[in-house]
Amino acid sequence: MPHLQGEGALILAMGIVGATVMPHAVYLHSALVQGRGMTTGAARRQPGLIRRILRWDCSLALGVATVINVSMIALGVGLGVATGGAWTGDLPAAHAELGARIGGAAALAFAMALLSSGISSSGIGTLAGDIVMQGFLGRRVPMHVRRIVTMTPAVLALLSGASLTDLLVLSQVVISLGVPVVLFLLVYFCRDRSLMGPLVNAPHTTWIAGTAAVTVALLGCSLPVLLLF
Repeated sequence: MPHLQGEGALILAMGIVGATVMPHAVYLHSALVQGRGMTTGAARRQPGLIRRILRWDCSLALGVATVINVSMIALGVGLGVATGGAWTGDLPAAHAELGARIGGAAALAFAMALLSSGISSSGIGTLAGDIVMQGFLGRRVPMHVRRIVTMTPAVLALLSGASLTDLLVLSQVVISLGVPVVLFLLVYFCRDRSLMGPLVNAPHTTWIAGTAAVTVALLGCSLPVLLLF
């Protein structure tokens, strides 16, 4: 029976929620859809086509992300079993264990996967912060200024000398706290016909999405409560 043991496991579970859902990507994806011309008059007259394009887009992206996330979790479990519980989740230690137990190719593949994931996540986070900043301020801000503002917290965290693994988990925990806000806003706006036009969600879609949002929000909110006991 899956269960959580101790404060560390609860914090890691919160980090997995944040890393999997990535709420900030919702803001970025909304902006990318506008950039693809899908909100023009001609495009809005073909809601079926737009839905098919976005369905394939999202399914492919989420499918690949699911495979990667499950693979990394399985790898972590395998290392824990192989080392008799000696591996505590430290990324450099995982690289060293893979090299010693399987070989240099496995360790290199692990390093390249982490590097690719880091570049992708950093790019998405920076662009999402750029979009949010631009939208909330309601005024044009030079691109390089937006980039500097959104990247500064990450750079300062790296310069602090803290453990990279701890910073990674902590950043995902912070992200997980924003999941309920993003999901509820997404459901609320997508049910508004005056805003979405022919792309408005059907009532049953709204109910399904709302139920999913409530479920994820309850899971995310229950974890911090468990940390208090």
